[in-house]
Amino acid sequence: MNNLGTENREVETDATATKLDRLGRNAMDVRSTVETLAAAGIRVHCLALGGVDLTSPAGRMTMGVIAAVAEFERDLILERTQAGLERAKVAGVSLGRPTTFADAQAERIRARSAAASRATPHRPRPDATHPRHREREEEQKQKTRRKRGTKRDRATWSAP
Repeated sequence: MNNLGTENREVETDATATKLDRLGRNAMDVRSTVETLAAAGIRVHCLALGGVDLTSPAGRMTMGVIAAVAEFERDLILERTQAGLERAKVAGVSLGRPTTFADAQAERIRARSAAASRATPHRPRPDATHPRHREREEEQKQKTRRKRGTKRDRATWSAP
């Protein structure tokens, strides 16, 4: 009784987006989203484009034109940005984050850092032949043996 007439009827599904940019981050993402939905049998409409079905040939053409214009706009922005950076370099503008220290402060910090690194003596690594080092090493081995033993005991213990 629950399947009355559903086996012969195809279910058509439509998805509606208010703007094209709601379907993805860039033109390639929008295109892949629309193609994925179309492969699943879902028609995609965009209200900002007059309700055009983006899965139809006219909708695919519209998306292609919009993608081409978006790529052209992105290229223009890149060109303008590079030209502006070149003009700023020629004008002598310093780019990037402003320094937080004055030149004199930076010199004092560098000098203090260099003096501190010369004052720190070089300490060699502990030698395995030193008695205290050997004792410590033996203690560490005993601790790990004890830990391993308890793990083995836990592994062999079985529930009643």
